Amino acid sequence: MPGFEKILPRLQRGDRSACSEAHYAAGLGIIGCNPEIEPPLEGAVLDTAVDWRGTRVYSEVISPERADAIVAAQSDVQLLASAVRDAALGFVVEVLLETDITPETHAAVLRSLQGLPPDEPTRIEGLATVVRRAASVPLQVGPTIRYEGAGPVVAAAAGLVHGGVGAAGVVRMPICDSRARRLLAAELHHFSRETHNILAIDITAVTIGPKDWAALIRRSFQPVQNRRIGAVVFFSRGLVGIPLAARQIWAVVVNEHAYRAIPADFLEAIASLDESAHFRGESSEATS
Repeated sequence: MPGFEKILPRLQRGDRSACSEAHYAAGLGIIGCNPEIEPPLEGAVLDTAVDWRGTRVYSEVISPERADAIVAAQSDVQLLASAVRDAALGFVVEVLLETDITPETHAAVLRSLQGLPPDEPTRIEGLATVVRRAASVPLQVGPTIRYEGAGPVVAAAAGLVHGGVGAAGVVRMPICDSRARRLLAAELHHFSRETHNILAIDITAVTIGPKDWAALIRRSFQPVQNRRIGAVVFFSRGLVGIPLAARQIWAVVVNEHAYRAIPADFLEAIASLDESAHFRGESSEATS
């Protein structure tokens, strides 16, 4: 691939971002493209570019677990889990949030711990469902509150044992629309309004599939927001199914409000890389 030598040193160092970029470029190669790696564009450098039947399409590749908006969410959840642990010596407290974490949310959750009935999930309207259980040693911190949503969730746990007494905080928070918009907005500076642009998201390292992200991404595409991105492509690879087999998952979400639409046959070719039907018996639900 033209420009492959630019990412080869990063691949040799085990750079995860470079691995994501290479995997995406390899997928483009499978559908008959010859991707250019790290093409220049108006003083910037994109991850890949391909020429598809007269249309030049640029792509930037990211991974949610390394994106600033998701890293910040994980940090917020971890801080709350530690605070809950410190306020609940002798107990394991599980929190399933209904809202994004703010300083006000953080304080409200800690206030809610006072007087919780043991072993009984308590819902606090608009804030969270909380349950407090006596801590055993060794600590058992697996989540027990059922999550009815379909979107992605970040989670954290913090525990300690002091003088034979344990304590733990377990916090889960659904990713809200504002976090998803921040995820997209952080990448817009890579793209020009005058070019055809794809944001490719490697979800290999997260535990949720493309259909869980798709609704958030679609709601983030608005007539006056995120219009530089013509489509989002999700991809992952790993051992899945019974029996275990190496499979790839690819899914596409189209932005109908984009300044420059991505050729439909190009997106169809990318979606054709999806192998999830081989083990799930259905096509990707995120493809549109």
